Amino acid sequence: MNKVRRNTFLRNQQGVGLIETMIAAVVLLVGVMAVMALFAVAVAQNKAQGDYGTQVTTFGQDKLEQLRSLPNFNDPGLCGAMAANVTCGGVDPANPQAGYVDYLSPTGVVVGGAAQATFTRQWQIDTDATGRIKTITVQTTAPAVANQTAPITILTTFKSKDGF
Repeated sequence: MNKVRRNTFLRNQQGVGLIETMIAAVVLLVGVMAVMALFAVAVAQNKAQGDYGTQVTTFGQDKLEQLRSLPNFNDPGLCGAMAANVTCGGVDPANPQAGYVDYLSPTGVVVGGAAQATFTRQWQIDTDATGRIKTITVQTTAPAVANQTAPITILTTFKSKDGF
């Protein structure tokens, strides 16, 4: 009797039909293609943001080293002789200070103005309360990519009147 029930059960079972399999494959394919499209966009945006992030750091470091390597504490490139608690230049992107901003090409070459520039590099120099230490701040900004926040790097170093 048990053998008869098993044969009846097996005869009543039906597998998955060809049409059902094809519909499932199409639904799966549409889902995979949607995810792949999103993945491609994300990879492109992350690559662009990463490239710009690296470049703004490199260009900022170049300027910081250039200013830091000036031999004289009162060099005109470091705002000359400054009293205590004084600031020259500025790093506000909305208000670039003439003489304290570079407009750079994608390769880091200084270009004529903001219209030709891909990157903006600004710097400011502050003195401490004693007038013996200058704080050099360099901010480099890249353009925004695909409605994301523009990469910005702010680097700071110190230069002492005593040479250390």
